[in-house]
Amino acid sequence: KYLAHVHNSNLLKRICIPMTAFNELTATMSRRNRNREVGRFAKLNAAKTFLINALVLLLMTTTTTTVEATSYSVSLRAGQEECFVVRAPMNAPAVVHGNYDCLDDDASGYYISVRLLLHNEKRPAMKPQVVWRSESDKTEEMFKYHNSKGGRFSMCMKNNAKDNAERWVGFALRVAPPPRAMDTDEIGPDQERALELAEDTDELLEQYKDLLDHYDYLRDRESAHRALTEQTFVRVVGWTMVEACTLMFVAVAQVMYLKKFLEKRSYL
Repeated sequence: KYLAHVHNSNLLKRICIPMTAFNELTATMSRRNRNREVGRFAKLNAAKTFLINALVLLLMTTTTTTVEATSYSVSLRAGQEECFVVRAPMNAPAVVHGNYDCLDDDASGYYISVRLLLHNEKRPAMKPQVVWRSESDKTEEMFKYHNSKGGRFSMCMKNNAKDNAERWVGFALRVAPPPRAMDTDEIGPDQERALELAEDTDELLEQYKDLLDHYDYLRDRESAHRALTEQTFVRVVGWTMVEACTLMFVAVAQVMYLKKFLEKRSYL
């Protein structure tokens, strides 16, 4: 009777959920969960795409910087001269810039002389024009030359020392387009400011490349010092082994001599 009374009461009717409403609630929750999962996967895919694009951009930037900021080193004997050639686009303005640095610690600016030469393409037999020359009292310098016609340039380095010693020189030589210019009719206050910013950006980029070059020169010096240290260490170890063997031989010889001397005394 109690169960029948409870079953027929209004309280139980208000508490119990009809089967159709329960099914609708379950379907709504399933749709919400599905939408959440879809949104989560979409966010993950977007994050993966962003990371891949950022990685590709970083690799492209790093590769471009590494290629453009390449520096070299050369060994020069006494009286030897080496030249390296680059070609600027013909009939087009260009900027030829670079730097050099004497990698030897005891090097002097009087030992190394550097020149930038412009060759005449129409008359190859003519003597090249010297467009830049290093100062005699400096061991490292940077240079820049603006050219409007293009052509072939060569950077020549010579060892003027008379002590028959090799000199290591690090250098870099590049050709870049000039900063963008505008027509006189288009120039205004905003355009002038934009051109100034573009020129400052190009100059900052050149200084950054020069800084990378000098960092490479420091690594070359470090390699040379490491090689010298390893050679010295090998020689010290070799002489130490020779001394140890000599001492052991002398000690054994002394012991044998004393042994024979004592044996003769015992016989007497």
